Amino acid sequence: MSGTASTLVELIGFDEIAFDPAPVLDARARRLRVALTPQVLWDRINQKHLSSVMALHCLNFLVKNCVALSGLYEYVNTQFRTTFAIHRMPDGHQTKAHPLSSSNINEGSAEGCRAVLEDILLRQLNLSRKAIEASLTLVGGNLGSIEKVRALISLSSSCPHGYSAFKWVIPLVQLWHMGWADLSRILATFWGKSMSKDPSTLWHNSHQLHRNLKPQDRPEYYPTQQLVF
Repeated sequence: MSGTASTLVELIGFDEIAFDPAPVLDARARRLRVALTPQVLWDRINQKHLSSVMALHCLNFLVKNCVALSGLYEYVNTQFRTTFAIHRMPDGHQTKAHPLSSSNINEGSAEGCRAVLEDILLRQLNLSRKAIEASLTLVGGNLGSIEKVRALISLSSSCPHGYSAFKWVIPLVQLWHMGWADLSRILATFWGKSMSKDPSTLWHNSHQLHRNLKPQDRPEYYPTQQLVF
């Protein structure tokens, strides 16, 4: 079975200049990404804030699972919403998502991804090629799909026409899929040996909780999440 089902999600609270493709294309032309090292990214993290948030998460875990601490629930929740909030959604906000028409297009190749993007933007949303190339477009998906989108951009990069070069696409692996990949790695790393009596292994915990889990590439998401956390 092959095909594609996409969803259009509306963004709020952003500066329109952030979707101007000119600075991105200029940075690529100057190869500025070479200077974006792991250390540069690490230094951009507010370590003090991160440490405080992680401590609050630990407290939140205790509050939810220890009856004696349940009275602190409102305090912890308020701290998440106020003191330690950075990019918090407005109260009462509901994200506007628009399911788009599904298609029988196979997105498992660069050519398939091109057909999917054109089906969504040109046919369903009725946008012009000129309008599309004038603004960056965030395209999210699982790791496999995004790899194909990146391949499409690479294969089309020599095209002199703005739209056909697909440089207006910003491919992003969605957080849910990144989390799934992380759960898979954690499960494989800390699984341990079967029949082990070591309580620090995930196999032992899974056995004690009667969970039917295995260290595989795509473990069941929520049961694995519950086991790990």
